[in-house]
Amino acid sequence: EWLESATDADELHFFAENWHWDGGGGAPLLPLVENPHCDAGTMLMLFWHGGGEDSYFQYNEVEDIDREFDREVHHLLRRIEKKLVSKDYATADIRFDPGSFISMRDRRDEFARQIPEFLYQPIGRKPNE
Repeated sequence: EWLESATDADELHFFAENWHWDGGGGAPLLPLVENPHCDAGTMLMLFWHGGGEDSYFQYNEVEDIDREFDREVHHLLRRIEKKLVSKDYATADIRFDPGSFISMRDRRDEFARQIPEFLYQPIGRKPNE
């Protein structure tokens, strides 16, 4: 319930940053992503912390996935992709650079689903800006 009603983007980011992926999966984070106060930097961080590259390498559609846990995560990643690509967020102030999470960019032609170029780019203000 808190994820739906929270209005502080920094608090939402802190929650997302400390999310335990192995124990929680993706479904519990959907209310955070749908929260109108969720910053684009938080969504981009969730995409990469959620294994966006691995998931998109293996799967295109949620229906392609056998395990419920993996389906939930892929659904979350697809929702984040849609919101970021359509600029469906109020702010993009929180800095996140996915550079250290990118490991298969040179194999993009092998991906089951392509990651939009925008999701490879840093987002948010640099410190001291």
